[in-house]
Amino acid sequence: MMSSTETQPELRQIYKTVILGRDTTLQSGFLSEASGEQISYQLYHFLRVGIGVCRVHHDSGHTIFQMWSLPDGDKLNEITKSFLNGHSAAVIVVRPSDIDYVQDLVSLGIETRKVTAVVVVGSIQNAEIIASELFGHHKHTLNVESARSVNEVMKTVSDMLLRKQSQSHILKVLSVDPSACMPFEPTLHSSQTPLNTSQEIKQIIEFCDSFATKTAEKECIIDIDEGLASIDLTTGAVRFKPELCKFCERDCPRSIHICIVGIDSGWSSEGLGTRALLTMAKIYALANRELPAHVEKQLHFASRCKNFSLKRELENDEYTAAVLSDLGYEPVTSKTDLLEAAMKRVREGRMSASLYSFLRGTLQRIRETSDS
Repeated sequence: MMSSTETQPELRQIYKTVILGRDTTLQSGFLSEASGEQISYQLYHFLRVGIGVCRVHHDSGHTIFQMWSLPDGDKLNEITKSFLNGHSAAVIVVRPSDIDYVQDLVSLGIETRKVTAVVVVGSIQNAEIIASELFGHHKHTLNVESARSVNEVMKTVSDMLLRKQSQSHILKVLSVDPSACMPFEPTLHSSQTPLNTSQEIKQIIEFCDSFATKTAEKECIIDIDEGLASIDLTTGAVRFKPELCKFCERDCPRSIHICIVGIDSGWSSEGLGTRALLTMAKIYALANRELPAHVEKQLHFASRCKNFSLKRELENDEYTAAVLSDLGYEPVTSKTDLLEAAMKRVREGRMSASLYSFLRGTLQRIRETSDS
């Protein structure tokens, strides 16, 4: 018997997980958010395959996901199809417009899989429509949840695997805001560069001082119109926290990865490595707002949020209204368009009347909950 002073051994579970979808750049964005620096795209430009590792901590230990992002079914050849072997979980990353392909993606490799999470990059209403479509195939009600981040999605997948009791397959549908899972086109790295050294970090801090930018705990913090950008002085990674969150009553841990430079070779300077030079280049570009169009697009989407809910004490504040207007915030006043789109699908024979009734009832319950 274990004494009261002894601690329980840490539970360490490892699961092979595949990421499927219709757009490999959207899948790569999900993989990048989940894996951070522990990622490889060496096979991407040949097979459209990305590999990463995601760790999720829980009360009794942690879950390790060996993640494989694979191209959609039409592009799966015999080589990439073999990557499905031995996987325990699948995360299917789709847009609302992919509704006609979701069931085929769910079916891919489902015979030996334990759990599947369908992640709809859109609103929870978009996810409800896809869940209602899947309902006709799986004969049981699918609960829909809203995840605030990719990491929260992976926490849910971890919980599904750890709590699984029966042999039957478990399917769940989640929504995630587009700003939390943005498309990412990986660029092939010609070499692996070491992390910035303490001497290089010292020089980078001096470089930051020349632009009057803040540095704290090996981070450079730059205040831009849309929010706060932080550059890790050791790795050069860029994260973004939207200004919009300051005015929201929700407590979401939003910190979004921004890809600025994808190639870390071809630079040279006496006394500084290529990563240090790239880190400086990112700081300069953000401080002077000299950013490529694809970075501006990332910031545009990252600074917006469909789940935004204004703090009640700020509802009649003119300054807040002006700031929100500058940030592009527009309140949602109606959900009628969703039902109109569903009715159009019924008329076209692409959705059954019973599914339309299920969707209408779900939206009605959402409105009643919001009004109460």
